[in-house]
Formats: sequence, structure tokens, C-alpha cells
Amino acid sequence: IWNPSTGLKKRFSKPLCLKFSHLCGIGYDSSTDDYVVVLLSGKEIHCFSTRSNSWSCTTSTVLYSPMGGYFDHGFLLNGALHWLVQSHDFNVKIIVFDVMERRLSEIPLPRQLKENRLYHLRVLGGCLCLSLCFSTGYPKLWIMKEYKVQSSWTVLFGFSTFLDGPNDFAPICSTKNGEILAYDCENKILMRLSDKGKRLEQRRTRCNHIFMHSESL
Repeated sequence: IWNPSTGLKKRFSKPLCLKFSHLCGIGYDSSTDDYVVVLLSGKEIHCFSTRSNSWSCTTSTVLYSPMGGYFDHGFLLNGALHWLVQSHDFNVKIIVFDVMERRLSEIPLPRQLKENRLYHLRVLGGCLCLSLCFSTGYPKLWIMKEYKVQSSWTVLFGFSTFLDGPNDFAPICSTKNGEILAYDCENKILMRLSDKGKRLEQRRTRCNHIFMHSESL
């Protein structure tokens, strides 16, 4: 663990019983003022407490299959880590791990979406958001305005054709004035968009994936 602001560094070993992990993330337990490293491996959930300098292990009945790559990294929101995974029948779903309660659960996708398609999951403006990629439909950005309420999923904006929008669209963060920084993963283009999806600026990059953290845990 490395905090670039303070220069604090901490090394620790993985649990001896853990041969591999599917999903990972780091969160904050406000009840104990503790930063927690989370590793998910099948039904096992391994948590490293920086406060006690020790590992703990719990199990979960939530079934999932990891999708690999940048999907392995959890996004922190409301004291919980969120991942986009596959169910046993290869549908896409969101699983969430509450860092304080040490409990894994699921969050429903919008009813209008076909679950077997691939999406990008991000946290945008304090809300969960989904963007469609690798699909014959036109890309849209969905926002969950009320946390864990399925009916609150709302389309923020959509591209009417592939000519005015990227095929593989991944939001990164939003600014105070409502603009959105996004990444065209297929063409490796970093974009600045208006809150209506209009492209304001773009720059080509050489990166395969881009992650941005705008504030501290």
C-alpha cells in the first residue's frame, strides 16, 4: 500500500491459504478507522486490516465468474466495493462488498438492458454508472440516481449513431460543471464530453486502460 500524499508505504504478504484471487479492491471502514484490502477468490473473501496488520476470511453464497482484466478492480462507493462480473449463466451483473459489514451482495441492472451484453462500470458524480460497449446498439450512459434502487437507473445521454460516439465507451470521472471525462477503449482516445454527450475535446493516447482517482478515500 502506498499513499503518495504522505509517502507512507506498507508491505504485507498474502494469506498462505490463498492461491489466487479473482477480484480486488481497497476500502475504508469508518467504524474502526481502518483501510482494508479486499481479495475475492470464489466463495472466499479475504480482508487485510492495516490497523491490526492481519488477515481475516469469510465466505459468501453469492455466485459469480470474473471477467478478467480491468474488471478485476473494485470501485468504491458508499463504503462498499463494486465489480462487474458474470453469473453462472454468463449474464452480466454487479456484485457489491460492504467493507464495514464484510458482506457480499448484488445490485440489479436496469430492467431495459440485456444482461448478456458487456458494460463498463464506474462511479460518476457519486453514483454508479454503466456504459454499453461491443454491441450492435448505440452506446448509452446509465446512472443509478438512488443507490441500490433498480427503478432509479436513468439514461444520462446516448449517442444517436456510431459516427458521433465511440463503440467502446468508458466514463472516467465528472467535473464540477457536469462535464465528463471518458475513454474510447477501441481507438485509445481520451475525450471530454458535455453532460449531453457532445464531444468537446479529444486526445489520442497509447494507453490500453485509464484509471483516475480524484479524491482520497
